[in-house]
Amino acid sequence: MSPAWYGWLIVGLVGVLLALLAALPDRTHDEPDDERPE
Repeated sequence: MSPAWYGWLIVGLVGVLLALLAALPDRTHDEPDDERPE
């Protein structure tokens, strides 16, 4: 396997992670949810 193949694999994984983080912004803003009474 060429190093380039491994590089593209890493780039793909990073892209997926960034896509998930961008698609789930509520996950990061769920911390101050303790102030909200249920």
